[in-house]
Amino acid sequence: MDVLKLGRKLQQVKTATSAIQIQGADLLRQTFDLPRYKEINSLEGHKYYVQGVAFSPKGGLLASASWDNTVKLWKPDGTLVRTLTHEHHVNDVVFSPKGDLIVSASFDKTVKLWKPDGTLVRTLIGHKDYVYGVAFSPKGDLIASVSSDKTVKLWKPDGTLVRTLTGHEHDVYGVAFSPKGDLIASASFDSTVKLWKPDETLVRTLNGHEAHVSSVAFSPKGDLIASASLDKTVKLWKPDGTLVRTLTHKHDVNDVAFSPKGDLIASVSSDNTVKLWKPDGTLVRTLTGHEHDVYGVAFSPKGDLIASASFDSTVKLWKPDSTLVRTLIGHEAHISSVAFSPKGDLIASASLDKTVKLWQPDGTLVRTLIGHEAHISSVAFSPKGDLIASASSDKTVKLWQPDGTLVRTLTGHQESVIDVVFSPKGDLIASASFQKTVKLWKTDGTFVRTLTSNKDYDFVSGVAFSPKGDLIASASFDFDSTVKFWKPDGTLVRTLIGHKESVNNVAFSPKGDLIASASLDKTVKLWKPDGTLVRTLTGHKESVNDVAFSPKGDLIASASFDKTVKLWKPDATLVRTLTHEEPVYGVAFSPKGDLIASASRDKTVKLWRFNRDDLIAHGCQWMSDYLKNNPNVTEEERHLCGVEVSATALFLQGENLAEEGNINEALSKFQQAFKLDSNFSLYSAAKSLFKDSEQLRINRNFEAAILAYKGAQKLDRNLQITADDWNTICWHGSLHEQAKDVIFACERAVKLAPEDGYIIDSRGLARALTGDFSGAIKDFEAYIKWTENDKKKAQRQGWVDALKKGENPFTEEVLKELRQ
Repeated sequence: MDVLKLGRKLQQVKTATSAIQIQGADLLRQTFDLPRYKEINSLEGHKYYVQGVAFSPKGGLLASASWDNTVKLWKPDGTLVRTLTHEHHVNDVVFSPKGDLIVSASFDKTVKLWKPDGTLVRTLIGHKDYVYGVAFSPKGDLIASVSSDKTVKLWKPDGTLVRTLTGHEHDVYGVAFSPKGDLIASASFDSTVKLWKPDETLVRTLNGHEAHVSSVAFSPKGDLIASASLDKTVKLWKPDGTLVRTLTHKHDVNDVAFSPKGDLIASVSSDNTVKLWKPDGTLVRTLTGHEHDVYGVAFSPKGDLIASASFDSTVKLWKPDSTLVRTLIGHEAHISSVAFSPKGDLIASASLDKTVKLWQPDGTLVRTLIGHEAHISSVAFSPKGDLIASASSDKTVKLWQPDGTLVRTLTGHQESVIDVVFSPKGDLIASASFQKTVKLWKTDGTFVRTLTSNKDYDFVSGVAFSPKGDLIASASFDFDSTVKFWKPDGTLVRTLIGHKESVNNVAFSPKGDLIASASLDKTVKLWKPDGTLVRTLTGHKESVNDVAFSPKGDLIASASFDKTVKLWKPDATLVRTLTHEEPVYGVAFSPKGDLIASASRDKTVKLWRFNRDDLIAHGCQWMSDYLKNNPNVTEEERHLCGVEVSATALFLQGENLAEEGNINEALSKFQQAFKLDSNFSLYSAAKSLFKDSEQLRINRNFEAAILAYKGAQKLDRNLQITADDWNTICWHGSLHEQAKDVIFACERAVKLAPEDGYIIDSRGLARALTGDFSGAIKDFEAYIKWTENDKKKAQRQGWVDALKKGENPFTEEVLKELRQ
């Protein structure tokens, strides 16, 4: 959202460009470059913890189970389809293999079967305690339910109880069928997973967890079983009981799921994260965004979406991000530097494997330049692209033609050469060395001069020419921690002091009006050429190794040991963070600014699609469902992408307003939702208002509760609000000094049940407290005739006598006694 706001302030996107697709021809690259998932939507309609989540077999529906006693059905774009209600917390939900049934497990000790249209098919009763989990067999002919009563129950969908599996010593929390349906796995708080045949035979018990086992899942081929535990681990087992490996979180692991292809495992934890793993135990990445424990996770049938359910009352949807275009794989050691050719048709990468590799942007390896005898630390193209310079720890700079021909070797440094650059005209080459010098050369190999400050401690780690070539900036490593400006004739112009630790590299903006320096002190500093410090970019958690300006100068990229590349505006606004699996040493923009290349210790160069126009269009496309359907998005935020509010957002806003007691505003939202989408159920809105009225009554907001009742009936005249419902408001409202507000409810209750003495008695109380003594006398006398309770008869008669004398018998002491 912040990125979109930033972009819209700068320019208005008129058309959204299509996203660059991740290429998949090379199998190695496919395997390595697993999807980089990002949050695309947050479903915010539940009022309490969300415990479970499931996709329908075709992926057209998403079900979420919550401790607000409901199951909500959503479309993947965030549209709320309908709400299914239990009488207690709902812990789990699953779809049948055909998608024609939804099964939910609840603390009300039942399993409920629903049609996707919301029809309750039947309720399975038999468990003696909370039902925690449910699962369908692959054929859909069996339903397994697990409970705090320590059992697994098997049911037919028609409600027939087939059998009960006993053997666990504690609550059973999770259950799963194998892909063939020949095994059932149950996860228990007794720290075990048990494998059963459907005929009740216990096959084996998997021991190894050190705390409650919360979830269990089979891989699509059935060759692996994953179990999640409160011992902070996921364990992978073979069905024969062999423990294959253990995956570790920082906190309790609450659920686990395999992707449809079995190439990814998702685990969710009380550390607020979703982690994605390869089956070989490699942690692929961690998804962050939830603000509380994550309890449920599911892959969509195609594997293109992941849904996570959390105690923060949301369901988040994640999908692969197309920002990462591709990964260049081929080096055998750390990659220290990366550069684009002037036309952008070649990318050069320098590595500690002593080679420079040339690539096409589509990932094709063109050739490898071999000749250095030690690590290569830097690589650069000449302005015309006809030469490539490489700097090495073998104390040399080598010049190459793009066809791989070695043109010449520049010798003269006495220590490792750390950086190399061409002047803007291409007539000079500057090389920086741990010899504490910068050397200038002509491209024909002629040595021009050495720039040195004659200090014993300022190793030079980076060098750059200004756009006009009239200044050379050098970065001082070790104790000096400065940036020095030189004229090409060797004159030291000035020294920039401000970094607290070594400066690793330096770069000029395209106009030459800013200089960026990257430092071991975890910052990037921006300077004017006159030495003025403009600002400091903070946010990296480790040393900043490299820095680069985009061709327009509107973005700065910084590469860090914290495994990230950060993109900044020159005003210090952080635009985006891109991540590697290991520290990042080099970064470069393509000549058009539409690609960023980052070089890492993970032996890869990653190419990222990134320019402002594409970013905003991509961001709008990425967030459109969230902007449209989330009730907490503002109109200003929707306007950023020209998105209109949906019926779902309006309905959920209505629910939130009703819960707060803003009934008239809630009614307006519900009616707007129905006007926008006539298929949206006003009955659901009415039920929501009715439910909220109960909470408002508990909170003693009786006026709002009455409005909620009225609103519910306005929305759905067939909604039944009973005399007891009205009477509850009448009695409690009167006792809590709101008799004037609830007299309407009293009259409505008596109208619905004119012979009910309790209800007439409640109205008598309200009448007395509002000054209608004669009406109160009439009601209390009717109650005295109706009740057989002698104590209450005497009490009411005392009230009648007082009222006939013109006295109000309802002192604070009497009201306090009645409240009890």
